[in-house]
Amino acid sequence: MLQALESRSRIIQNIQETIDNIATSNVELIIITIAMLVCVEASNANIAEMDIHMAGLQQLIQSSGGVDRLDLSTISFLVGVDILWAIVKCNPPALPLAPKYSEYAMNHPALTVHSYSPPEEDILSLPSDKIFCNLGSRFRNSTWAGLLDRSLKAAIQNFCNLIVHYETDEQRRGPKRIATYGDNNPWNLSQRYLLSLSYEHLGPGDIRESLRRSMLAYSMTRYCKFGAFPCMDEVAARLRESLVPRLDTFLSTAPDLLFWILYVGALAARQCSEHYVWYCAHLGGVSSNLGLVDFRDVRLLLENFFYIHRHGDTAAEKVWGRVSSQRLNNLSINYHESVNGVNVPEVGRL
Repeated sequence: MLQALESRSRIIQNIQETIDNIATSNVELIIITIAMLVCVEASNANIAEMDIHMAGLQQLIQSSGGVDRLDLSTISFLVGVDILWAIVKCNPPALPLAPKYSEYAMNHPALTVHSYSPPEEDILSLPSDKIFCNLGSRFRNSTWAGLLDRSLKAAIQNFCNLIVHYETDEQRRGPKRIATYGDNNPWNLSQRYLLSLSYEHLGPGDIRESLRRSMLAYSMTRYCKFGAFPCMDEVAARLRESLVPRLDTFLSTAPDLLFWILYVGALAARQCSEHYVWYCAHLGGVSSNLGLVDFRDVRLLLENFFYIHRHGDTAAEKVWGRVSSQRLNNLSINYHESVNGVNVPEVGRL
C-alpha cells in the first residue's frame, strides 16, 4: 500500500512538472497519464481522488483544443475512462463525445450497433438461435412491459444485440475471436446512451430508474470485466439506493423484474460487501413469492432477461447458493422461535 501511494505521488509530481513546461510537453501523453489516474482511482472507489483527476483532465483537454483534436486511440481510452467515472458516480459523462469516435465505434468489426431509434415493429425482435431464444423476452411479454418508454425499449434492444454478438464471440477460440479483452467500445456507446436517460425525478412509483441502473451494473460486471474491483460496490450501492424506495412498487407491479434486478446487484457487489448480503437477503423473499425452488428454475427466469449461461461460469449459481443457504437458516430460526414460543408459556404455568 505504501509503495502504491509513493508511486502515485511521483506520477502526480511528474505530471505537475510537465504541465509547468506545457509549451514543450507532449500534451496528449499528459492527458493519457491523468486519464490512467482517473481509471485507477475509479476502479478502487477512491471517489474524492477520482473527481480531482477528472476535473484536471477536463481542464487540460479543453485548454488543448478539445477531444476531437486527439488521436482516435486516445479518444477511445478517454471514452472508457469517462464511462467508468460516470457509472461509479451515477452521473452523465463528463467529456463530450467526438464525432470520429462515434463513427469508429458504430462500425466496430465485432458487430453492427443498431440505431437507438428503430422502427416500432423491430423493437425487441430477437435472434432465433436456441441459446438466445428467450433473451429479453420478459421486456416484451410481461404485464409491466407497457410501463417502459420507447427510449428504454430501444436501449434494451441494443443491449440484446450486443449480448448476442459478444456471447457468440465468447464461444470462438483464440485468434478467431473478434473482440479483444478490454475492447469495450460498442458497450461504451450503449452505456453512454443509458447514462443520458434518467427517471429518478419520476419518484418511487416508476420502475425505470432501477432498471436503467441495473443495465449499467450488468454490463460492467459481465462484459466490461470490472467484477473484481472495489468500484462495483459503489455501482451496487447506487442500484440499491434506487431500489429501496421502489420495493413496494416492484412487488406489486413487476416482482419478476425485481428478482432480476436484485440478482444483478448481487452479481455486481463483491461478496465481502454489505450490499451483497442485502441483495441476497431480499432475493430470498422475492424468490419464495415467485415459487423458485432450485437453480434450474432461477436460470430459466434469468434467461428471460439478459442472462446467458456460460460453461464454467458459476457466479450466478454461487449467488443462488448463498440465497438458498440464507432461506434454510431463516426457516430453522423461525422453527425454533415457533417452538420456543409454544413451550415457554407452558413452562410458566407449571
